[in-house]
Amino acid sequence: MSPKRNTVIEDGPGLLRSGKQAAEAVLRAGEIELNRAVRTVRRAGRRIELTPKEFALLECLMRHAGRGVSRAMIIENVWNLSADTMTNVVDVYIKTLRKKIDDGFEEKLIRTVRGVGYQLGSDDNDIT
Repeated sequence: MSPKRNTVIEDGPGLLRSGKQAAEAVLRAGEIELNRAVRTVRRAGRRIELTPKEFALLECLMRHAGRGVSRAMIIENVWNLSADTMTNVVDVYIKTLRKKIDDGFEEKLIRTVRGVGYQLGSDDNDIT
């Protein structure tokens, strides 16, 4: 067993986090890496520019990677609103996020789950 490394992430000028906090700052699902501390997203090493809402939407999907996430849950987590199933704001943001995350890649990671909502990856994704 290798010794545990102490990971350090800069959280802004003069602010550092280490260990578990640093690990929680980076979410990974398949080829996607989302770094909450520096607000960056990469897929297969390629940096992807996202708006703050797109970033929050991707983070929500990544926290539930491999599982379906309902529109209501997305609205509550990303927009901090009570669910209104009559709005298409989630669908619009999913469409723009798909263009940024999936275009240019053979494997499409953002999936529609009929009767549920959306899912990042499949049930057998390597998620950390």
